[in-house]
Amino acid sequence: MIKRVCTRLLFVSIFAQCAPAQDIPALIRTTKPKVIAVLFISSQKLPDEAQLPVIGTHSKPSGEVDGYVYISGTGFFVSSDGYILTAQHVIADIPTPIKILLADGKILDAQVVASSSSSEHDFALLKANVSNIPFLTFEPFGSLSEGDDVIYMGHPFGLQPVITNKAMISWAGPSEAGDAFQLNGIVNSGESGGPLIDPKSGNAVGIVKAKYGALTPYLKMISDGKLQMGVNIGGGNFDLQHFVKDVASMMELHIQMGIGYAISTEYAETQLKNVTRPAPNPTK
Repeated sequence: MIKRVCTRLLFVSIFAQCAPAQDIPALIRTTKPKVIAVLFISSQKLPDEAQLPVIGTHSKPSGEVDGYVYISGTGFFVSSDGYILTAQHVIADIPTPIKILLADGKILDAQVVASSSSSEHDFALLKANVSNIPFLTFEPFGSLSEGDDVIYMGHPFGLQPVITNKAMISWAGPSEAGDAFQLNGIVNSGESGGPLIDPKSGNAVGIVKAKYGALTPYLKMISDGKLQMGVNIGGGNFDLQHFVKDVASMMELHIQMGIGYAISTEYAETQLKNVTRPAPNPTK
C-alpha cells in the first residue's frame, strides 16, 4: 500500500514538472493592444504637485499651443466594435468629449454609454468609433480564488507606456462595491480602470482601482488646504505649509497606503449586453 502511494506521488510530481508553463510574455504582447489610456487636456500645465507628465500638446490651427495632454487613467476594449471599460472616477471630472489613446498612438474621441455612481461598482462603459479592434473577453467572478495569480495593466503615474504587474488574489468576496478582489500587488495612481486578467485564460475578470486606503485625517486636511499653518522659515525662502502639503500629495500619489483592489467585470458586462447596437447592413 505504501509503495503504491509513493509511486502515485512520484507520478504526480513528474507530471507537474513536465506541465507546460503559461506563456505570460506572449499573453502580455497580445493584450497590450487591447488596453487604452484615458486622456484629458488642460489649458495650462498642471502644478508640480500633480506629478503628472505631459504626454503631448494641443494646438490651435495657427500652431499656437493651447493645451497640454495628460493621462487620467486606463481602460480596455471589451468588444470588436469599440466599447471600452474603465473606472467611473477616471472620467468623472474630465472635459468631454473624452479622449482615448490607442496602443498604436492614435487619439480618438469616446462617448459615455453607461456608468455607475462613484460609490457603486465604479465602472464606466465608453464607445469609440472603431471596428475590428482586438478586445478582452469577460470571465466570471467565481473563476478565481484566493491564492490564484493575476496580472493587471495600466498607466502608473500617468506614464504613456502600458505597464504590466503580477499579483496574487489575497481575498475575494462581496464588498460595499459588490464582488471584489484584494491584491497583494501595488496598484498606483493612473492604473485605475485597467483590466485584471486571469493568466490561465487571458480573460478580464476585474476592473482595477488605484488603491484602497487613505491619508490620515490630519494629512488629508493639509492636502485639501483646510489646515492653516501660517509659518515661514528663512524669510519666505521656505514655506512650511507648502512643504507639508507637497509631502502629503506625494504620499497620496506615490505610496501604497492600502491594498490593491479590483471590482468584478460582471456589472459592466450586464450593461454591455443591454446596449442597443445598429443592425448590420443587409448583404447586397
